[in-house]
Formats: sequence, C-alpha cells, structure tokens
Amino acid sequence: MKNIIKFLKLVPLRYTVLFFLLGFLYSLTFVIQYYLPIFQKKLIDIAIDTKIIFNDIFYYLSGLYLAYFIMKFIFDLSIWKFIFRLRHYMTGIFFERIIFLKKSTILKEGTGFYYDCLTNDLNKALGIYSISFFSFIFSIIQSLFIFILIWKWSPTISYIFIFSLLLSILVSVIGSKMNKIQWTKMRAVAAKLSGFTVDAMANNTIMKHLLTIPKIKRKMGGIYKKFNKILMIDTILGVTTETLINLIATLSQIVVIIYALYLIINSQMTYGTMIAIISYFQILFTPIENFYDILQVLYECDVSIKRVHNIWEKSYKQGRNYRDKAIFFEPINKITIENVDFSYDKGKRYEDINFEIKKGEIVGLIGISGEGKTSLLKLLLKDNLVKKGKILVNNNDLNEIPYLFYFSKLNVLSQEFEILNNDLIHNLTLDKEITHNKEQTMLKCKEMVAEVVESIEKIIKRKLKAKSKVKEIEKIIKNHEKITDLFTVLDINFDLFNSGDIISEEVIDYITSFFSKKEDFINCLTKIIFSMNYVSGKRVDKVISLLEIEDLKNRDLGEKGSFLSGGEKQKIVFARFLLKEDFDYFIIDEPFTSLDTITEKKMINILKKELKGKTGILISHKFNILSEIVENFIVMENGKISEEGTHEELIGNNGLYENLFNHFKESVNVMKNK
Repeated sequence: MKNIIKFLKLVPLRYTVLFFLLGFLYSLTFVIQYYLPIFQKKLIDIAIDTKIIFNDIFYYLSGLYLAYFIMKFIFDLSIWKFIFRLRHYMTGIFFERIIFLKKSTILKEGTGFYYDCLTNDLNKALGIYSISFFSFIFSIIQSLFIFILIWKWSPTISYIFIFSLLLSILVSVIGSKMNKIQWTKMRAVAAKLSGFTVDAMANNTIMKHLLTIPKIKRKMGGIYKKFNKILMIDTILGVTTETLINLIATLSQIVVIIYALYLIINSQMTYGTMIAIISYFQILFTPIENFYDILQVLYECDVSIKRVHNIWEKSYKQGRNYRDKAIFFEPINKITIENVDFSYDKGKRYEDINFEIKKGEIVGLIGISGEGKTSLLKLLLKDNLVKKGKILVNNNDLNEIPYLFYFSKLNVLSQEFEILNNDLIHNLTLDKEITHNKEQTMLKCKEMVAEVVESIEKIIKRKLKAKSKVKEIEKIIKNHEKITDLFTVLDINFDLFNSGDIISEEVIDYITSFFSKKEDFINCLTKIIFSMNYVSGKRVDKVISLLEIEDLKNRDLGEKGSFLSGGEKQKIVFARFLLKEDFDYFIIDEPFTSLDTITEKKMINILKKELKGKTGILISHKFNILSEIVENFIVMENGKISEEGTHEELIGNNGLYENLFNHFKESVNVMKNK
C-alpha cells in the first residue's frame, strides 16, 4: 500500500480530482439500477391485476432504462478519455526520467527492460485509477439498500445471500493471492524476454557470423516457454476463481428461485416480488466481482509500481531543496577540482585530486587505462555526485547546480557514437527548428523571455501568499511551451510540484534571487531558449560542408547508425559538437578514434580553430591531437595526480608523461618505417 501511495503522489492532483468527479457521475448509474427491479415488480403486479401491460409504470421503466444506458455510455467514453490523457502525460514524465538515467544503468538492465517498464508496467501501475474501485464502493452501498429491501420481503433469502457472499469473498482472496505470486514471476520473466529479444535483434550480425542463431533461438524459446508456463498457470487460476464465484452465485440463485416459488405457491409472495429478487440477486453479486477485480488490480499495480518507482528513484530527480540550488548567469571563468576523492564500483580509490582550469585554458588529461580519467569525467558530467571534496564552477558547488542548467553552459564531444534512426539533419539538429536569420530569432526569444520575466517580477512583488504566487507564476509559464521547457532548465518543473514536498516559500525565494541581476538573467535565458529550440541554418550548412558529409543528407542512417562507417559516425558526433555555439566550456573524450590519418589531420585542424580562446578539458592518448590543442597537461597515475605542466616542463621529468609520449612517438616511427 505504501508503494501505491508513493506513486499517487507522482500523479498531478488535477487528475485525481477529475477521477473522483467521474466517479460521482458513475454513482448515478447505480441509483438508477437500484430502482429498475422495483419498477419491474410494480409493472408485473399491476399488469397481472389490471390486465394492462402498457400502463404508466411501463413508460417510467422505459425512461429509466434509457437514462441508465445514456449515463453508462457517457461515463464509459469519459473514463476512457481520462485514462488516455493520464497515460499520455505519465508516459511523457517517465520517458523523461528514463532519459535522465545514467547510460551505464540503462545498459546494465538493457533497453528492452526499460521499454517494457515504460509501456507495460506504467500502464499496469496506472490501473490504480480503475473503475473497479468506484464499482466496488457504489455497489456495496447499493447492495445494502437492496439487502434491507429483500429482508423485508424474505429474511431467509437474505441469509442465503450472506452465506454465498462470505464464501465468494474467501474464494476471491485466495485466488487473488495466488494470482499475485504468478504475476510477480511473469513480470520478471517478461522483462528478461523483452531485453533478450531487443539485444539479439540489435546484435544479429555477430550471431550470423559465428553461426549461433540456433542456440540463441533455443535460449529465447526457453525463456518464452517459462513465460508461457507462468501465464498458463495465472490464466488457469484466474478462470478457476471466476468459475467458482459464478458457480456459488448460480447455485445460490437456484436455491432462491426454488424457495421463492415455494412462497408463491403458498401465496406468501407475488410473481413481481420474485422477479425483483432474481434481478436484485444478480446485482448483489456485483460487489464480489468488483472485489476480485480490485484485488487483482492492487496486486498487479503493486508489482508494477515497485518497478516504475525504482526508475524514478534511480533517475536524476529534480532537487526538492531550493535553498541550496546554485544558479549563476555570468559566463564560467574557472573550474576548480578541490580535494576530490572517488572510486569506481568499489574498486581502485583515487585520492586528493586537485587542479584548476582557468578561462581560456585547455587542459589535457592523460594517463594509462584504469587511472581514473573516465571516473573523473563522470563527476564533471554529473553522472555521479561528488561525495568527498568539491568541484566548483565559478565557486558554485557542482552538486547544487541544476543538471540541465549546467549542460546549457557545457559542450561535450563524447567517444560514444549515439546515432538516431533518422536522417542526417534530424541527427544534427535533434528536432530543433532551423532558422536562417539567427539575429532576428534571438531578438524574438529575448522579447518573449523579457515579457515573462517582467510578469513574474510583478507577481513576486505582490502581497500574496507564497503558494498563491507559485500558482500565478505557473499560469504564466505554462502559457507557452518554449517557456515551460526553459524553466525546467532552472529546475522549475510544475509537472513535478504535485508530490506535496515542495515548500512554496523556498521556490519563491529561489525565483526572487534571479532578479538581483535581472539583465544577466534575461540574456542568459535568451541564449538557453535559442539553444533549446533553434539552430542556425548557416551554421548547419557550414558544418556539413566543413566535415564533408553532404552525401549523408538523403541517406537512411539506420538504427545506431548501422548503415554508416565508424568514420561517418564520428563525423556526425563531431558535427553536433560544432553546431553548439553558445557554451562556456567543453569536455572532449578520446576524439577521432575511428578516422584515417588524413581525415584525422583535417578534423584536428578544424577542432583547433573552433576551440581557439575556449576553456575546457581534452582526454586523449594521441599526442598528435594533444600537442595541437592542449597547453597544460595533468597526468593521473596510481590514483593521484603525479605530474602537471606544459609539454616542455614535463618532457624532461622521466615521469609517466614522458614515457607515454615516447611510446607514442615510437609507434608513429614504426608506422613510418613500414
């Protein structure tokens, strides 16, 4: 139950309120359903007495049936529309959470696992908004009134109902608990099957080359067989439980009919009363059916909610403590790594890491494999939190800087080739709009931002409660999609303010702090909103021409760039890096590993020109790249920084730097000699 309550906190309050309003509408159908057998009884009794079928009661009954079906139709349409809207909203939220996960986390479980969670588990979790809950509550209230009415007609029939009711509840509880056990097993195997299948399809080439397709097929068949077996047991248990409940209801109804006929023969009951009791008896079992459905929903929801909530906990979460958030609107002038200690997967420990990157300085980070370069990079990219020591950005603790805001000031060239299954332009712009007049678009962005900032400032100055101010600001921000997206960069995401643990006063103080440097605030947001939504058409054309990738324009790149060579993938990743113009510092990790020497030389020259005057870190084992771009070097060795300085300062130290440099030079000479 705790998991369900946690999950409900993640759903915006407006959806829960709307759900209960729909429930109220649904209650009207139960009211009408209660009166139907009463009017049936009256119709039969009057028709028998007066020999007139089409009397006033007939028309009242017809009107009630019509009203019942109209109300049911309206409700069914409304509830499905509600469910579709809720699924659409929550799928978007959890898709975003999955995207925020560390790459290593996704790869550990497999993309198939997370897709299964997003589609199957999330839908099951949202089953908590099931109509069965309303049906159960209203059918119980309805049944109490019916029970009182039947008691007046025949206490014995009421006892029969109570006995069958208790027996049905017992069967429902036992059946549901057994179903939960199978459902838990089934979800685990389904996720494994999904991950295995996606992984096999993504790596089918190596399976063909190594002739392992029959083995993989058998393994997949084994997992599917296990899934099918659990599904079959679950189905048998479900069918058996429902059959037993129906059997109890049917046998009880037969007993009631026999007893009612006995009463009619002895003139102790009318035909109309018997018909009404039979009609009511079917309705009386509705709570049992709903009770079984609810148990099924709760058990299935509980299993799926645990998996879905686990994603939420793993992912980067919007910080709830707005007192400690660090936002700055001036350019980054320095990055300081101060007494940082870290380890990777409880392995080798790296201690007392200290260095500083000043504005306009490019630092080369080198060392042999396993010396902590990648682990340090994960800290700088906020993949991992700094737990001991500090990384300061303009004297602001990196841990306290909002994730997206940090990346609005950072440009990254990764060694990983992330290619989308689309065309070249989509891969370069990632769905951003191409503008052919950057200055005019920037001006429009600034006007839009300035207008919103002015409106927010007016609200901040008004004498309102903090909660009211937050609501007013939300209305302004949500009026425009681009502005809504922009404020998520500042960790102000109103879609995530529904869990009740946001302190409105802290949010208002946080927003108020932006206005101490209002002009810088507007200029910074203008750059961010442009970067989020637009890319210069001239820049796109220039980069495509510069990297000589015009021939990729009208080609299908394939899943993960499967129709591209390694060099082409690297050029596309490099092109994305070059397209980002407004950034304060960069991180480049092992560039140009898949290029031939001629193309590599061209790319180095392009990179050297683009990085002139920029600030950043470059990690590479290729000294031909480092020597062209880097001014100062930091050498990591035995879990510490062993050397620091320029090439000239380090080359005569007889240290690791000189050793690595000489090995690289020797390998180049060997190639030349060959």
